[in-house]
Amino acid sequence: MRIFEDFAGDPSARHLEAGDLRAVFLPARGMLGASLQHRGVELLRRVQDLPAAAARKSTAGIPFLHPWANRLAGTSYWAAGRSVSLDLASPLLHLDAGSLPIHGVSWSLLAWEVIESTPRRLAAQLDWSRADLLSVFPFRHRVELAITLGAGALELDTTHRSASERSTTASRCRTSALAFRSLEAVVASPWS
Repeated sequence: MRIFEDFAGDPSARHLEAGDLRAVFLPARGMLGASLQHRGVELLRRVQDLPAAAARKSTAGIPFLHPWANRLAGTSYWAAGRSVSLDLASPLLHLDAGSLPIHGVSWSLLAWEVIESTPRRLAAQLDWSRADLLSVFPFRHRVELAITLGAGALELDTTHRSASERSTTASRCRTSALAFRSLEAVVASPWS
């Protein structure tokens, strides 16, 4: 596994490679998928200045949106039998143009712990137990993300483990996010 010390100035950068595919993920920056290349052609809208994107709380690359994706309908929500009111002044939140919370906690503020790192696979976990995180989503949990790069696909396997005094639950979502069998036609098209 190659670690690029200079990728976006992030020493945590992990490089995956399989066949014609190459990917870079940044565990210290929310497990951001910062680059995805097929036969040397970049497929993502690359953000050249990640610190500026993080300061604007804008999305970039392949972001991991947590604990919710898209926007909430208001400044409070109901989950697991409790009402949660959000402090819109929290530096953790990203607000849309209408001042509604969108995409959970900003990706740049979520550091993941790498558990496994090989040339084709990266596994990491995010422990949701810090007081500031619990102020946004007051449910202690751990998210495990396994990223596998195969010769023709990028696969993201997410496991969410929730723990409470009474029970522990786990849910798993596996997504073959991208398949590259006929990508040449897309990359070569005049509108790309």
